[in-house]
Amino acid sequence: MLNISEYPFVYQDEDYIYLYKHQPITDSRLELLTKGTISFTKPDKFNDPFDCVYAVDESYHYSVEEIQKKFLELFKQKISNEEAMHYEKESIEKENQAINDLTYFADINSLMGICCLNHNPLNILMWSHYADFHKGFLTEFKFRKTDLFNPSLNYLNFFPIPVSYMDEMLVIDRETRLDPNGKIIEIYTSKAAEWSYEKEFRVIRPNTSESIQKLPYDDLICSVIGGLKISVADEKKLEMICEAENIPYYRIQRISNTYKLTVPNHHQLDVEKKN
Repeated sequence: MLNISEYPFVYQDEDYIYLYKHQPITDSRLELLTKGTISFTKPDKFNDPFDCVYAVDESYHYSVEEIQKKFLELFKQKISNEEAMHYEKESIEKENQAINDLTYFADINSLMGICCLNHNPLNILMWSHYADFHKGFLTEFKFRKTDLFNPSLNYLNFFPIPVSYMDEMLVIDRETRLDPNGKIIEIYTSKAAEWSYEKEFRVIRPNTSESIQKLPYDDLICSVIGGLKISVADEKKLEMICEAENIPYYRIQRISNTYKLTVPNHHQLDVEKKN
């Protein structure tokens, strides 16, 4: 798991690091700017079915001894080794089937809420996939380094964790099954290497049923950027909201004759000015 203090931040200054969220323009998404509310998504809503799942080794499954103990606890019944071995075989087959078809993770993941940010604001795929084909908007968040790198109460309820991109799926064993707390963050911040272009960060809230939650404080949002293909009406709506909320508004542009984007006059994203 990658420590945030070791992350190779591109968008930063002396005091802050900057993270971003690409979104379509809908009434609920715009409430991020007007009410400070943001979505915490259940993993089953993610576009990657392999997200927030894991592989298991042989020790993960219930042993003969554990099955005998369970029968004694639940049914006050003592079963033989042969009977326990039969139940063990059945249990492993059913569990492996559920793990392979991903149904095994449904109940586990239903308790988890995840808010996704990223550190790749100018990537054209991010705008295509998450901001309504460049018709949406980008919100820029700033996080004070002194609070992020030295744990502080300021970010206790909204702490972004960098995602680790892996060639092989995370493997969970019996020890982790018995005491999962040490692995929960790693499980929910690991993704296949193919997704590495996203440069994703996650805020994780376990045991939550609320899909929309309020940010802990207002000064996280520092600018809003309209997409390349934003409509006139949507841009006017964004500009009015930003003016009312005192949030700087910008419009993204294409760098002529390239696949690249820039945000003129923006403190971090004016690529041409930096060059």
